[in-house]
Amino acid sequence: KGQKLIIDVFDSYNLSLYQINTLEIVQDSRNHWYACITVKEFPKTVCGTSQVGIDLGCKDAAVSSEGDQLQIKVTHQYAEKLASAQRAKNKKRVKAIHAKIKNTRQDMIHKFTSKLVKANNLIVVGKIKSNSFTSSKLA
Repeated sequence: KGQKLIIDVFDSYNLSLYQINTLEIVQDSRNHWYACITVKEFPKTVCGTSQVGIDLGCKDAAVSSEGDQLQIKVTHQYAEKLASAQRAKNKKRVKAIHAKIKNTRQDMIHKFTSKLVKANNLIVVGKIKSNSFTSSKLA
């Protein structure tokens, strides 16, 4: 406490061009460390000119009006490995598989949303009424 810490960082985003505002060191559940950096001014990117609507559904996590789908169910491929690691009571492997599932889902969500934001200047999200689910077989 009260000492300066010098850390070597791989600069894949060319951070030397920006003025760093804050830096926070974070540790995840697998004891991996990450540096969360915010910069004062980030170059503004031009977004698209079209419009898109997003439907949040039961079968797929989200479907855009252009037909793009966000499917989170791809992570079910890790179910067998997770089950065998849990039966073997291998806590380290269970943490690793959960981290892999989390990172895969976050990556898929990030790719889907960043593609929508880059291509569109208006994004509308549909609203689901819960009454329609209770009156049908979907309940």
